[in-house]
Amino acid sequence: MSGLSETNTDRIIEKERERITQQKKVGKMLYFRNILNSIFIILALVAMIGLLVSSKNPNTFYIIGLVAVGIKMIEVILRMPLTPKNLKTRNYDK
Repeated sequence: MSGLSETNTDRIIEKERERITQQKKVGKMLYFRNILNSIFIILALVAMIGLLVSSKNPNTFYIIGLVAVGIKMIEVILRMPLTPKNLKTRNYDK
């Protein structure tokens, strides 16, 4: 009986280690995504204000806006593997 509980305890400890490792990966990715979001917001603001102020050459600000959208798309792609259905849930019974 004690051998069974030790095996179950080992399994629980291993799953907890996996969960902690996964959380560290998610934390690093979240930090990188926050940086990308900040860059997106700054570029989008520059593009919008530039389009409002500039009357001679708005193409530059359209390009800045497109770069901002491209950065946002990269951030969204990085977010995809982190959807709740893809994350492992803690289930010690299996």
